[in-house]
Amino acid sequence: MNARVLACGLALAVTGCAGTARHEPATNGSATAQPFAWGYTCADGFRFSARVRDREATLDLGRSEVTLAHARSASGARYGSGETEYWSKGRKATLRTPRGTHRACRGQPAADPWEAAALRGASFRALGQEPGWALEIVPDHWIRLIHDYGTQRGFWPIPTPRLVGDDATIYRTRTDAHDLVLRILRQPCRDSMNGRSRPETVTVVLDGRELHGCGQRLPSH
Repeated sequence: MNARVLACGLALAVTGCAGTARHEPATNGSATAQPFAWGYTCADGFRFSARVRDREATLDLGRSEVTLAHARSASGARYGSGETEYWSKGRKATLRTPRGTHRACRGQPAADPWEAAALRGASFRALGQEPGWALEIVPDHWIRLIHDYGTQRGFWPIPTPRLVGDDATIYRTRTDAHDLVLRILRQPCRDSMNGRSRPETVTVVLDGRELHGCGQRLPSH
């Protein structure tokens, strides 16, 4: 993994990396405003997001994140590296990965990382600082935690949550290697990095190590 991808990994998940964002014009050739990212739902139900900037596309594929270089294309915008290729034409795209090809992917613009997460199917998102981390709950799939400034990525099965009174929800889950407890409290929380207020206060306990941050439930797409 190159230094830029490593540095950008969690920054994309949390606020987005620095740099000028670019995207190919719509199929009619007119210039379009560039959103933070594009969120796609493919014909087979697979969801992913793509952020394009500086002739690169960084794709969040759920289980992995990959940055692709711009490649020549007779039409649309194509980015590829090895067995992975992202090819967009207007609001439609095709994604090829080592596991297979996802076709007829329909895109919607996302204004920020929170909307991008919702377009990937997440129902809840939280983030914290020092060290930077981001968590998403994708129903019927997983709880995903990216932590230590993007250098670590883990997935846990979604358990039945335990409700504590009217204000708290607790998830306790584990894999063969790690235990995770997620506590969501309906109490306003202010992000220490940007001062943005979120409706819920979140504590993540990873193998006994506490991470604190802010979160909110996301609209379904």
